[in-house]
Amino acid sequence: MMTSDESTPAPRLIETGAALQAHCESLRDTAWLGVDTEFLRVNTYYPRLCLLQLANPDGIVLLDPVKIGHLDPLRGVLADTGIVKIVHAARQDLEVMVQHGVGLPAPVFDTQLAAAFCGHGEQLSYAHLVQSLSGISLAKSETRTNWCERPLRPEQIQYAADDVRYLGMLYESLHAELVTGGKLDWLQQECALLADPDQYQNLPELAYRRLKRGQSLDVAAQHRLSRLAEWRERTAQRIDLPREWVLPNAALFDLAGLESLDITALHQIDSLRPRQRGRWGGELIAALRGAGDDGEPLWPDAGRLSARQTDLRRRLTTLVQHCAQQHKMSASLLATRQDLDRLVRGDRTVAVLHGWRRAAVGDALLAALEDQPESPVSNPG
Repeated sequence: MMTSDESTPAPRLIETGAALQAHCESLRDTAWLGVDTEFLRVNTYYPRLCLLQLANPDGIVLLDPVKIGHLDPLRGVLADTGIVKIVHAARQDLEVMVQHGVGLPAPVFDTQLAAAFCGHGEQLSYAHLVQSLSGISLAKSETRTNWCERPLRPEQIQYAADDVRYLGMLYESLHAELVTGGKLDWLQQECALLADPDQYQNLPELAYRRLKRGQSLDVAAQHRLSRLAEWRERTAQRIDLPREWVLPNAALFDLAGLESLDITALHQIDSLRPRQRGRWGGELIAALRGAGDDGEPLWPDAGRLSARQTDLRRRLTTLVQHCAQQHKMSASLLATRQDLDRLVRGDRTVAVLHGWRRAAVGDALLAALEDQPESPVSNPG
Protein backbone atom coordinates (compact mmCIF):
# COMPACT_ATOMS: atom_id res chain seq x y z
CA MET A 1 0.00 0.00 0.00
CA MET A 2 1.29 3.43 -0.96
CA THR A 3 1.45 6.26 1.53
CA SER A 4 1.49 10.02 1.04
CA ASP A 5 4.06 10.95 -1.60
CA GLU A 6 6.89 12.59 0.30
CA SER A 7 8.96 13.10 -2.87
CA THR A 8 6.85 16.08 -3.95
CA PRO A 9 8.02 19.59 -2.99
CA ALA A 10 7.43 20.53 0.63
CA PRO A 11 4.48 22.89 1.20
CA ARG A 12 5.28 26.56 1.68
CA LEU A 13 3.80 28.37 4.66
CA ILE A 14 2.68 31.95 3.97
CA GLU A 15 2.39 34.15 7.05
CA THR A 16 2.52 37.74 5.72
CA GLY A 17 0.27 39.85 3.55
CA ALA A 18 3.12 40.67 1.16
CA ALA A 19 3.90 36.99 0.57
CA LEU A 20 0.21 36.30 0.01
CA GLN A 21 -0.04 39.12 -2.54
CA ALA A 22 2.98 37.79 -4.43
CA HIS A 23 1.62 34.25 -4.48
CA CYS A 24 -1.79 35.36 -5.73
CA GLU A 25 -0.11 37.21 -8.60
CA SER A 26 1.77 34.03 -9.51
CA LEU A 27 -1.53 32.14 -9.87
CA ARG A 28 -2.90 34.24 -12.74
CA ASP A 29 -2.11 31.66 -15.42
CA THR A 30 -2.82 28.46 -13.49
CA ALA A 31 -5.48 26.18 -14.97
CA TRP A 32 -6.75 24.76 -11.69
CA LEU A 33 -6.45 25.41 -7.99
CA GLY A 34 -7.10 22.89 -5.24
CA VAL A 35 -8.66 24.52 -2.16
CA ASP A 36 -9.27 23.32 1.38
CA THR A 37 -9.69 24.91 4.80
CA GLU A 38 -9.01 23.98 8.40
CA PHE A 39 -11.36 25.63 10.87
CA LEU A 40 -12.74 25.29 14.38
CA ARG A 41 -16.39 25.56 15.38
CA VAL A 42 -16.58 24.08 18.86
CA ASN A 43 -17.55 26.90 21.21
CA THR A 44 -18.52 29.62 18.71
CA TYR A 45 -21.38 30.32 16.32
CA TYR A 46 -19.09 31.39 13.51
CA PRO A 47 -16.34 29.03 12.38
CA ARG A 48 -12.79 30.24 12.99
CA LEU A 49 -10.65 29.93 9.90
CA CYS A 50 -7.28 28.59 11.02
CA LEU A 51 -5.62 27.60 7.75
CA LEU A 52 -6.35 27.77 4.04
CA GLN A 53 -4.54 25.35 1.73
CA LEU A 54 -3.96 25.90 -1.98
CA ALA A 55 -2.48 23.52 -4.54
CA ASN A 56 -1.77 23.98 -8.23
CA PRO A 57 0.56 22.21 -10.70
CA ASP A 58 3.51 24.19 -9.26
CA GLY A 59 3.11 23.12 -5.65
CA ILE A 60 1.29 23.63 -2.35
CA VAL A 61 1.03 26.67 -0.10
CA LEU A 62 -0.59 26.99 3.32
CA LEU A 63 -2.03 30.40 4.13
CA ASP A 64 -2.06 31.29 7.82
CA PRO A 65 -4.94 33.73 8.48
CA VAL A 66 -4.09 33.69 12.19
CA LYS A 67 -0.89 35.59 11.35
CA ILE A 68 -1.84 37.30 8.07
CA GLY A 69 -5.07 38.72 9.45
CA HIS A 70 -7.00 39.10 6.19
CA LEU A 71 -6.89 37.24 2.89
CA ASP A 72 -8.15 40.01 0.59
CA PRO A 73 -5.67 39.33 -2.27
CA LEU A 74 -7.19 35.87 -2.62
CA ARG A 75 -10.61 37.22 -3.63
CA GLY A 76 -9.54 37.94 -7.19
CA VAL A 77 -8.02 34.48 -7.63
CA LEU A 78 -11.12 32.71 -6.36
CA ALA A 79 -13.36 34.83 -8.58
CA ASP A 80 -11.24 34.22 -11.71
CA THR A 81 -13.53 32.11 -13.93
CA GLY A 82 -10.50 30.96 -15.94
CA ILE A 83 -9.26 28.93 -12.96
CA VAL A 84 -11.14 25.80 -11.92
CA LYS A 85 -11.32 25.60 -8.13
CA ILE A 86 -11.21 21.98 -6.96
CA VAL A 87 -12.76 21.26 -3.57
CA HIS A 88 -13.90 18.06 -1.88
CA ALA A 89 -17.33 18.24 -0.16
CA ALA A 90 -17.31 21.95 -0.85
CA ARG A 91 -20.21 23.33 1.17
CA GLN A 92 -18.57 23.77 4.58
CA ASP A 93 -15.35 25.16 3.09
CA LEU A 94 -17.32 27.65 0.99
CA GLU A 95 -19.40 28.71 3.98
CA VAL A 96 -16.25 29.42 5.96
CA MET A 97 -14.75 31.44 3.10
CA VAL A 98 -17.92 33.50 2.70
CA GLN A 99 -18.11 34.27 6.41
CA HIS A 100 -14.46 35.37 6.42
CA GLY A 101 -14.89 37.74 3.49
CA VAL A 102 -12.87 35.77 0.95
CA GLY A 103 -15.87 35.29 -1.33
CA LEU A 104 -17.23 32.34 -3.23
CA PRO A 105 -14.93 30.51 -5.65
CA ALA A 106 -16.19 30.00 -9.20
CA PRO A 107 -16.23 27.77 -11.08
CA VAL A 108 -16.08 24.92 -8.58
CA PHE A 109 -15.38 21.25 -9.23
CA ASP A 110 -16.52 19.24 -6.21
CA THR A 111 -14.70 15.91 -6.24
CA GLN A 112 -17.16 14.30 -3.81
CA LEU A 113 -20.06 15.18 -6.11
CA ALA A 114 -18.07 14.12 -9.16
CA ALA A 115 -17.37 10.74 -7.58
CA ALA A 116 -21.10 10.25 -7.00
CA PHE A 117 -21.88 11.15 -10.62
CA CYS A 118 -19.27 8.63 -11.75
CA GLY A 119 -20.75 5.82 -9.67
CA HIS A 120 -18.01 5.61 -7.04
CA GLY A 121 -20.52 6.11 -4.22
CA GLU A 122 -22.11 9.01 -2.36
CA GLN A 123 -20.59 11.06 0.44
CA LEU A 124 -17.14 9.53 -0.02
CA SER A 125 -14.47 11.03 2.20
CA TYR A 126 -11.44 12.60 0.56
CA ALA A 127 -9.15 9.92 2.01
CA HIS A 128 -11.41 7.13 0.76
CA LEU A 129 -11.56 8.60 -2.74
CA VAL A 130 -7.79 9.09 -2.91
CA GLN A 131 -7.33 5.49 -1.75
CA SER A 132 -9.85 4.22 -4.31
CA LEU A 133 -8.43 6.05 -7.33
CA SER A 134 -4.71 6.00 -6.54
CA GLY A 135 -4.04 3.40 -3.85
CA ILE A 136 -2.48 6.08 -1.65
CA SER A 137 -3.31 5.89 2.05
CA LEU A 138 -3.55 9.20 3.90
CA ALA A 139 -2.73 9.70 7.56
CA LYS A 140 -5.63 10.35 9.96
CA SER A 141 -3.63 11.41 12.99
CA GLU A 142 -4.58 15.11 12.87
CA THR A 143 -8.33 14.84 12.32
CA ARG A 144 -9.09 16.22 15.82
CA THR A 145 -6.23 18.69 16.10
CA ASN A 146 -6.57 22.30 17.24
CA TRP A 147 -5.72 24.12 14.03
CA CYS A 148 -5.66 27.55 15.66
CA GLU A 149 -2.76 26.72 17.96
CA ARG A 150 0.63 28.11 16.95
CA PRO A 151 3.23 27.15 15.99
CA LEU A 152 1.96 24.46 13.64
CA ARG A 153 3.68 21.13 14.13
CA PRO A 154 5.34 19.35 11.17
CA GLU A 155 2.67 16.64 11.38
CA GLN A 156 -0.06 19.25 11.03
CA ILE A 157 1.64 20.85 8.05
CA GLN A 158 2.01 17.47 6.34
CA TYR A 159 -1.62 16.56 7.03
CA ALA A 160 -2.92 19.92 5.80
CA ALA A 161 -0.82 19.70 2.63
CA ASP A 162 -2.08 16.19 1.90
CA ASP A 163 -5.65 17.52 1.99
CA VAL A 164 -4.98 19.38 -1.28
CA ARG A 165 -2.04 17.40 -2.66
CA TYR A 166 -4.20 14.95 -4.61
CA LEU A 167 -7.07 17.21 -5.67
CA GLY A 168 -5.48 17.77 -9.08
CA MET A 169 -5.16 14.02 -9.63
CA LEU A 170 -8.78 13.46 -8.58
CA TYR A 171 -9.93 16.25 -10.87
CA GLU A 172 -8.17 14.87 -13.92
CA SER A 173 -9.39 11.32 -13.33
CA LEU A 174 -13.00 12.22 -12.54
CA HIS A 175 -13.19 14.84 -15.28
CA ALA A 176 -12.23 12.19 -17.84
CA GLU A 177 -14.88 9.81 -16.49
CA LEU A 178 -17.54 12.51 -16.63
CA VAL A 179 -16.69 13.38 -20.23
CA THR A 180 -16.78 9.71 -21.24
CA GLY A 181 -20.12 9.22 -19.51
CA GLY A 182 -21.63 12.42 -20.92
CA LYS A 183 -22.23 13.78 -17.42
CA LEU A 184 -19.79 16.70 -17.20
CA ASP A 185 -22.57 19.22 -17.85
CA TRP A 186 -24.66 17.60 -15.12
CA LEU A 187 -21.90 18.06 -12.58
CA GLN A 188 -21.27 21.64 -13.70
CA GLN A 189 -24.95 22.48 -13.17
CA GLU A 190 -24.86 20.98 -9.69
CA CYS A 191 -21.62 22.73 -8.76
CA ALA A 192 -22.95 26.06 -10.05
CA LEU A 193 -25.58 25.91 -7.27
CA LEU A 194 -22.73 26.07 -4.77
CA ALA A 195 -21.93 29.58 -6.02
CA ASP A 196 -25.25 30.96 -4.76
CA PRO A 197 -24.38 33.14 -1.74
CA ASP A 198 -27.93 32.81 -0.37
CA GLN A 199 -27.14 29.20 0.54
CA TYR A 200 -24.65 30.37 3.16
CA GLN A 201 -26.84 32.93 4.91
CA ASN A 202 -28.30 31.86 8.23
CA LEU A 203 -31.34 34.12 8.18
CA PRO A 204 -32.80 34.31 11.71
CA GLU A 205 -36.37 34.56 10.42
CA LEU A 206 -35.96 31.18 8.74
CA ALA A 207 -34.20 29.44 11.63
CA TYR A 208 -37.37 27.51 12.52
CA ARG A 209 -36.93 25.39 9.38
CA ARG A 210 -34.11 23.49 11.09
CA LEU A 211 -36.56 22.24 13.73
CA LYS A 212 -38.09 19.29 11.92
CA ARG A 213 -40.51 18.35 14.69
CA GLY A 214 -42.26 21.67 14.35
CA GLN A 215 -44.92 20.17 12.11
CA SER A 216 -46.20 18.17 15.09
CA LEU A 217 -47.29 21.40 16.86
CA ASP A 218 -50.56 23.24 16.36
CA VAL A 219 -50.44 26.41 14.26
CA ALA A 220 -50.21 28.83 17.20
CA ALA A 221 -47.37 26.84 18.76
CA GLN A 222 -45.59 26.75 15.40
CA HIS A 223 -45.56 30.54 15.31
CA ARG A 224 -44.31 30.71 18.89
CA LEU A 225 -41.56 28.26 18.00
CA SER A 226 -40.63 30.38 14.99
CA ARG A 227 -40.25 33.49 17.15
CA LEU A 228 -38.15 31.62 19.67
CA ALA A 229 -35.91 30.14 16.98
CA GLU A 230 -35.44 33.58 15.44
CA TRP A 231 -34.55 35.07 18.83
CA ARG A 232 -32.06 32.27 19.49
CA GLU A 233 -30.41 32.68 16.07
CA ARG A 234 -29.97 36.43 16.48
CA THR A 235 -28.66 35.99 20.01
CA ALA A 236 -26.20 33.25 18.98
CA GLN A 237 -24.93 35.42 16.13
CA ARG A 238 -24.59 38.47 18.37
CA ILE A 239 -22.62 36.79 21.15
CA ASP A 240 -20.92 34.22 18.87
CA LEU A 241 -21.97 31.09 20.73
CA PRO A 242 -23.42 27.81 19.38
CA ARG A 243 -27.21 27.81 19.15
CA GLU A 244 -27.64 24.98 21.63
CA TRP A 245 -25.46 26.84 24.14
CA VAL A 246 -27.88 29.74 24.06
CA LEU A 247 -30.94 27.51 24.35
CA PRO A 248 -31.36 23.79 23.60
CA ASN A 249 -33.94 22.63 21.07
CA ALA A 250 -35.89 20.87 23.82
CA ALA A 251 -36.39 24.18 25.61
CA LEU A 252 -37.63 25.83 22.42
CA PHE A 253 -40.34 23.20 22.02
CA ASP A 254 -41.29 23.26 25.69
CA LEU A 255 -41.61 27.03 25.64
CA ALA A 256 -43.56 27.01 22.38
CA GLY A 257 -46.06 24.66 23.97
CA LEU A 258 -47.10 27.31 26.52
CA GLU A 259 -50.05 29.49 25.55
CA SER A 260 -48.88 32.22 27.93
CA LEU A 261 -45.51 32.81 29.47
CA ASP A 262 -44.31 34.70 32.50
CA ILE A 263 -41.43 34.35 34.94
CA THR A 264 -43.39 31.84 37.01
CA ALA A 265 -44.05 29.65 33.97
CA LEU A 266 -40.36 29.69 33.10
CA HIS A 267 -39.62 27.83 36.32
CA GLN A 268 -41.82 24.96 35.13
CA ILE A 269 -39.61 24.31 32.09
CA ASP A 270 -37.19 21.58 33.14
CA SER A 271 -35.25 21.81 29.85
CA LEU A 272 -34.39 25.43 30.67
CA ARG A 273 -31.28 25.59 32.83
CA PRO A 274 -31.31 28.03 35.78
CA ARG A 275 -28.52 30.11 34.23
CA GLN A 276 -30.40 30.37 30.94
CA ARG A 277 -33.60 31.24 32.77
CA GLY A 278 -31.88 34.03 34.66
CA ARG A 279 -30.02 35.40 31.67
CA TRP A 280 -32.68 35.14 28.97
CA GLY A 281 -36.01 35.03 30.83
CA GLY A 282 -37.05 38.58 30.05
CA GLU A 283 -36.02 38.33 26.41
CA LEU A 284 -37.87 35.05 25.94
CA ILE A 285 -41.07 36.53 27.31
CA ALA A 286 -40.68 39.56 25.05
CA ALA A 287 -40.05 37.37 22.03
CA LEU A 288 -43.16 35.33 22.63
CA ARG A 289 -45.30 38.42 23.04
CA GLY A 290 -44.53 39.22 19.42
CA ALA A 291 -45.52 35.79 18.14
CA GLY A 292 -48.47 36.14 15.82
CA ASP A 293 -50.85 33.51 14.50
CA ASP A 294 -52.13 34.25 11.03
CA GLY A 295 -53.82 30.87 10.77
CA GLU A 296 -51.28 29.52 8.28
CA PRO A 297 -49.11 26.56 9.30
CA LEU A 298 -45.38 27.07 8.90
CA TRP A 299 -44.90 23.39 8.10
CA PRO A 300 -47.22 21.94 5.46
CA ASP A 301 -49.20 19.03 6.83
CA ALA A 302 -49.06 16.65 3.90
CA GLY A 303 -50.55 13.74 5.81
CA ARG A 304 -50.09 10.13 4.83
CA LEU A 305 -50.16 8.99 1.24
CA SER A 306 -53.26 7.13 0.18
CA ALA A 307 -52.94 3.48 -0.82
CA ARG A 308 -53.08 4.53 -4.47
CA GLN A 309 -50.40 7.18 -3.99
CA THR A 310 -48.19 4.73 -2.11
CA ASP A 311 -48.45 2.25 -4.97
CA LEU A 312 -47.60 4.97 -7.47
CA ARG A 313 -44.60 6.09 -5.44
CA ARG A 314 -43.39 2.49 -5.40
CA ARG A 315 -43.55 2.38 -9.19
CA LEU A 316 -41.77 5.72 -9.49
CA THR A 317 -39.07 4.44 -7.14
CA THR A 318 -38.51 1.46 -9.43
CA LEU A 319 -38.26 3.81 -12.40
CA VAL A 320 -35.67 5.98 -10.63
CA GLN A 321 -33.62 2.93 -9.71
CA HIS A 322 -33.69 1.74 -13.32
CA CYS A 323 -32.50 5.15 -14.58
CA ALA A 324 -29.79 5.19 -11.92
CA GLN A 325 -28.50 1.84 -13.14
CA GLN A 326 -28.47 3.12 -16.70
CA HIS A 327 -26.49 6.19 -15.72
CA LYS A 328 -24.28 4.25 -13.28
CA MET A 329 -24.98 6.55 -10.37
CA SER A 330 -26.82 6.56 -7.06
CA ALA A 331 -30.63 6.66 -7.24
CA SER A 332 -30.86 9.22 -4.42
CA LEU A 333 -28.72 11.62 -6.46
CA LEU A 334 -31.48 11.57 -9.08
CA ALA A 335 -34.49 11.77 -6.76
CA THR A 336 -35.11 11.31 -3.05
CA ARG A 337 -38.12 9.64 -1.46
CA GLN A 338 -39.32 13.10 -0.42
CA ASP A 339 -39.14 14.21 -4.07
CA LEU A 340 -41.33 11.28 -5.11
CA ASP A 341 -43.80 11.91 -2.27
CA ARG A 342 -44.20 15.47 -3.47
CA LEU A 343 -44.61 14.33 -7.07
CA VAL A 344 -47.48 11.97 -6.35
CA ARG A 345 -49.18 14.76 -4.38
CA GLY A 346 -49.01 17.02 -7.41
CA ASP A 347 -46.01 19.21 -6.62
CA ARG A 348 -44.19 20.11 -9.84
CA THR A 349 -41.54 22.36 -8.28
CA VAL A 350 -39.30 19.52 -7.10
CA ALA A 351 -35.68 19.48 -8.23
CA VAL A 352 -36.08 16.26 -10.20
CA LEU A 353 -38.16 18.15 -12.78
CA HIS A 354 -35.51 20.78 -13.40
CA GLY A 355 -32.01 21.06 -14.83
CA TRP A 356 -30.04 17.93 -15.60
CA ARG A 357 -32.36 15.75 -13.54
CA ARG A 358 -35.26 16.55 -15.88
CA ALA A 359 -33.41 14.93 -18.79
CA ALA A 360 -31.99 12.08 -16.71
CA VAL A 361 -35.23 10.94 -15.09
CA GLY A 362 -37.75 13.77 -14.69
CA ASP A 363 -39.44 13.40 -18.09
CA ALA A 364 -39.82 9.65 -17.53
CA LEU A 365 -41.41 10.31 -14.13
CA LEU A 366 -43.87 12.80 -15.65
CA ALA A 367 -44.79 10.32 -18.36
CA ALA A 368 -45.46 7.67 -15.72
CA LEU A 369 -47.64 10.11 -13.77
CA GLU A 370 -49.65 11.11 -16.83
CA ASP A 371 -50.16 7.46 -17.77
CA GLN A 372 -52.39 6.90 -14.72
CA PRO A 373 -56.05 6.12 -15.54
CA GLU A 374 -57.13 8.31 -12.63
CA SER A 375 -55.18 11.19 -11.12
CA PRO A 376 -53.37 10.25 -7.88
CA VAL A 377 -52.96 13.89 -7.02
CA SER A 378 -54.52 15.10 -3.77
CA ASN A 379 -53.05 18.61 -3.77
CA PRO A 380 -52.78 19.92 -7.35
CA GLY A 381 -49.77 22.13 -7.94
